[in-house]
Amino acid sequence: MKILHITPWYPTARAPQNAPWIQQHIEALDAYSSSHVLHVHAHAYGNESIVERTDQITHVVKGKKGWPWRFTELLAYRLLVRELKKIDAATTFDVVNFHIAYPHLVHLRKLKKHLPKKIIVTEHWSYYHYHFHSTKELTRIKKIFKGDFKLICVSERLRADIEGFCGYPVAAEIVPNVAGSSFMGPVSTTRDKAILMGSYWKSPKRPELVLEAFTKLAESQSDWKLEIFGDGPLVEKLKPTFTHQNIHWLGRLDPAEIADKMRKSSCFVMPSDYETFSVVTAEALCCGCAIAVSENGALPEFIQDDNGILVKHKEWEQALTTMTTRSWNHALIAQEAQSKFNAQVVAKKYLAALAD
Repeated sequence: MKILHITPWYPTARAPQNAPWIQQHIEALDAYSSSHVLHVHAHAYGNESIVERTDQITHVVKGKKGWPWRFTELLAYRLLVRELKKIDAATTFDVVNFHIAYPHLVHLRKLKKHLPKKIIVTEHWSYYHYHFHSTKELTRIKKIFKGDFKLICVSERLRADIEGFCGYPVAAEIVPNVAGSSFMGPVSTTRDKAILMGSYWKSPKRPELVLEAFTKLAESQSDWKLEIFGDGPLVEKLKPTFTHQNIHWLGRLDPAEIADKMRKSSCFVMPSDYETFSVVTAEALCCGCAIAVSENGALPEFIQDDNGILVKHKEWEQALTTMTTRSWNHALIAQEAQSKFNAQVVAKKYLAALAD
């Protein structure tokens, strides 16, 4: 099967952290199919121009601060059509997989003549939950999901949010994100007295809830530590305030370093107002961490009786007490998570949806 992947987000040399979960989906499928990636993006938040082509990936990114929204939408369409013609996409590929529906599928009717007949859309985006941060009706975007294609979502919560945004029933296959190979394999049952949390720390993440709760917990459980990896604007804001000796700010780590921390930590926490999935939480489970996650977005979909707890925002102090006093079967947590989130299992679910 030859698959053409079209996405507005993809890692580049300048931005290696740009949507790695999309890259992981595609690489998982590459073991069972051949593919080409068209990374086509027009935006208005900075001056940028990237045009790079290889046999496997084409990057075309154009940006200029202040461009009107509708202009970037039209420019993205024109850039995409140009690239589709260059590779003769309609006859070269068996299926096209759009990662993120907007903006490209606003123009699906006009795009169809340049595409293979089978069209798949894989959706990851939180913007449906927030109505694109707009007070407008956004009818053109809502109409996208009435198109003649199969929809794949990374969580049931995301599917429901798309349905709520559109105002009509939306059916989708649920295919989770991939936890990378660094997070697979045997795990230790001997754990440090460490609570771990990590992300790129910006809204809607709420690390201050855990930091405040841990500062209180440390008064009675001084042998426990809280370790935070990752950077972002919330780190710059919170680090000067939370300076307890048992709070350790680790900065940005690579996947191998993150996996090593996860295999040594007793638990992983994710405080957030909303998540469409949370790859880092899946990775923590694969490393055998018990998890405590906010009762928001797709995070509850991770929770089973034997792997963690859901937390209301006002209950993080009690949650940390539970996590540090309860016994967890770390090997079983890892075994169950790896059976769900490893690349081979996810790829096979993906292929089943593509072939249907």
